Amino acid sequence: MKIEDIREHLRFEVEDDQEGLPNLVQNPSGELGTWAWESPVPGSFMYTGTSAGLPTISYKHAPSAIAGYFTTELMAVDAGKYVAARVDITNITAGHRIKLRPVFYNSSKTLISSGTQTNGFTTGSGQYLLPPALAPAGTAYVRLRADIYRMAGPTDTPLTPNANCFVDLKNVMVTWANTSGAISTVKTNLIPNPSVELDTATWITMGAPLGLAVGAYSGTYCLSMAGSWGNVGFYTQVPISGGKDYTFSTYLRQSTGASAGQLYLRWFTSTNTQISTKIVNINTNSTWTRFSATATAPSNATSVWVMYYTAAVTSAATYYADAMMLEEGTTPSTYFDGSKSSTAQKVYGWSGTPHASASTESSTDFAFVEPAEFRNILGSSSHLEIDTAEFSPGLGGFTLYDAALSPADADALIRPNKRVRIRVRNSFTESGLKAAEFYTLYEGRIGSPTVDYDPLKKDKGVKITIPTTNNYSVLAEQGENSVVANIADLAYTLEGKGVPWNINGSGNQVTSASVVAYNENAKMTDQIIVTRDTNLAKVWIDRNNVLQAHTGWNPPVLTAFYDSSPEIEADPVHNIAPQADGLKIDWDAADCINNVVIKWLRYDVGAARTTEVNWPSDGSGYADVASQKKWGVRTKEFKICGLPLNENNSYISSYANSILAANAQPKVRIRSLTWAVTKEEHLYTVLANDLYSNVYVSFALPDGQSVEGNHQITGIKHTISADKDKKFRWLVTYTFADTGSVATPVSTESPPFQGVGVAPGVWQNYTPSIVNMTGSVQRSRWMRVGNTITYQFRIYITSGSGSTAAISVPVPMSSTYYSIANIWGEHLGEVTILNNSTGYISSGHAYTLGHSGMIIFRPHDNSIEWPGSSLIGAYVQGYVIYEAA
Repeated sequence: MKIEDIREHLRFEVEDDQEGLPNLVQNPSGELGTWAWESPVPGSFMYTGTSAGLPTISYKHAPSAIAGYFTTELMAVDAGKYVAARVDITNITAGHRIKLRPVFYNSSKTLISSGTQTNGFTTGSGQYLLPPALAPAGTAYVRLRADIYRMAGPTDTPLTPNANCFVDLKNVMVTWANTSGAISTVKTNLIPNPSVELDTATWITMGAPLGLAVGAYSGTYCLSMAGSWGNVGFYTQVPISGGKDYTFSTYLRQSTGASAGQLYLRWFTSTNTQISTKIVNINTNSTWTRFSATATAPSNATSVWVMYYTAAVTSAATYYADAMMLEEGTTPSTYFDGSKSSTAQKVYGWSGTPHASASTESSTDFAFVEPAEFRNILGSSSHLEIDTAEFSPGLGGFTLYDAALSPADADALIRPNKRVRIRVRNSFTESGLKAAEFYTLYEGRIGSPTVDYDPLKKDKGVKITIPTTNNYSVLAEQGENSVVANIADLAYTLEGKGVPWNINGSGNQVTSASVVAYNENAKMTDQIIVTRDTNLAKVWIDRNNVLQAHTGWNPPVLTAFYDSSPEIEADPVHNIAPQADGLKIDWDAADCINNVVIKWLRYDVGAARTTEVNWPSDGSGYADVASQKKWGVRTKEFKICGLPLNENNSYISSYANSILAANAQPKVRIRSLTWAVTKEEHLYTVLANDLYSNVYVSFALPDGQSVEGNHQITGIKHTISADKDKKFRWLVTYTFADTGSVATPVSTESPPFQGVGVAPGVWQNYTPSIVNMTGSVQRSRWMRVGNTITYQFRIYITSGSGSTAAISVPVPMSSTYYSIANIWGEHLGEVTILNNSTGYISSGHAYTLGHSGMIIFRPHDNSIEWPGSSLIGAYVQGYVIYEAA
């Protein structure tokens, strides 16, 4: 079916400011693997689980005898904002609970402080909430931290979790607001002594003397009045604000019989002159029953009597009252006073003296929202262009003519770093795509938009140009020293980089990785390319902005292109004809690779240096002699890495020969193919094919040859133009490589990694001085970067109950200082050590065993939490001390 109006099938969406409370968590339920989450404890990891067929973000705590916790990545928030959170727990190891808290950081990503932990949460219906916490001065970022403990009840003493315990979460949300009231609601019980737990103060009798009796509705005691005195009752006078609605409620019963009675709201002026009275008739019996009366206070009212009085007394009965409330509003709330136990959702307290002042209930309760909302701005006249290729920046260029969207406006929708996406309405149900639903064709972030003005053009006088890039650019901006050989180990280096990944079908984290070399000048993209080439893998950023990395990638063919019509007419969804002049087919000897030079990245542990080693050693390369005789020597260099045991001729020659087998014979190739999207059936093909998808092509050539077979897409370009008359033109260009060919190698400069060190994992005893404890402190001289030597410490406490563990450090050659950082590399403080003296970190600059079982480091009297556990029998490892040389 011909597409009549492209705007019914295409959306150009820009991330909009969320209405109401925003969600800062970018991957709240593990829909895109485990990115945006971190699991700092060695041996632990995040993974994508399922609950009722839907994804969860899950944590597994593999090690034993150490504390377990996980966090979100850093999320931007300003000082002075109130931060709150909510989670749904779908499953957790029996006997375990998690406790939540916010952790605040400054603009240098240095820890400032942590908020108060919640009670322990376990599996249950509904959500669990972290009440609002004020972001302190200097805050620029926040994390949500979840600690997992062994604990039976929500307030029991937390114990070190069992090995291999886990928790599954979904709908995680961290939000902020300018006031705590925007996140939580506060109700006030204005009656100062509502449950008479201590005495009858503030209550005035009307008839019989007031007494206290057991058998209360709430707490231990309730008011009592003897019916033998005749009609009985009580009241108290409470300040209020004129013009507001108020509800008085109380629980009443009598020991025997039944009686008619009345509730009163009697209003008074500031001079205590009675204004009016609201009366509600009631009937009491021997069962605790709640009664209420509601009225609007006169505008000149400043106080009210809340009162109960019998209308017909049963002389043999004793009358009881309890759980009295006066609150704003027209509906009585569930009874509370300041003595009620707080929960994660609700916090209770007294405004002054307990049982002699008003009490409050603060409730944190907000609905989950997705982390982003988008607005469609396709409009009536626009030009959209998307250009993606292999592992490279996916570029978008979008032109709009709409003055209302100008980024020059102060409250503009279009701003740098906002997400944009192109969405397409699918036309055919297949391959996980459902007909009539919209799917993402491209996602990226806005660069630097521009506006051009032309006063002479009425319809197109304001031209907005929006450049975008995908997550390749995010990775290219971040440094990464570690080189990993296995494609699966990329998850180790990608953690914390802010980009989702899918590595051989998994978005999960890994507990550890084999780091085989270091490159202090490399970016994350450089390291991905080295690992890709080592495994002859395929790596790309897909249409959903996810990093894909796969070995042995050979997906099924979903689309075929023909130069004849019978196949197209038989199946217009899967078979398509290219545009006239839309084919570029050629043969080029430059495609040939018949000589492969290998640069092996060798890490010398003793010298702590990464060097490039030629294989073969003379640098001549591995050759396909027959191909060289035909086409001449055509060399490509591949930089690869691996475990030391793989640095041998058998392994490396096998690697080189696999490249030669696929590329030694140049072929007639389809370089590119352009086709037009004109039918609704074509929209399925637009969505079904992405980078490195296989398509089938069959074309007859003028010389009698033909090009036929599967080709992998290595580049995609969409050009879409639409005007105000609904006319549009949509061209798609694919560039190809033969299925089985290798990705183009990329040379990344690898200067020697200067350093000194011992083999990874070898720990040396480090002189401990542990007060009132027994145990050990160990360190490893790990690496050297420039003039900085890095030491890793781990502390093992086996017994004792002391409060300070002092760690002796080497005598420095000159006056220097030791800088303390946590496992994220965030600076926590330092202590000066003079030359020719024994240095140690002790009181005032100490690791202190805190009451909560946490390691506390106290530099210069400022308490800073050091994440980790120092419970008896627990390892604390991965913390780093830097010595300035």
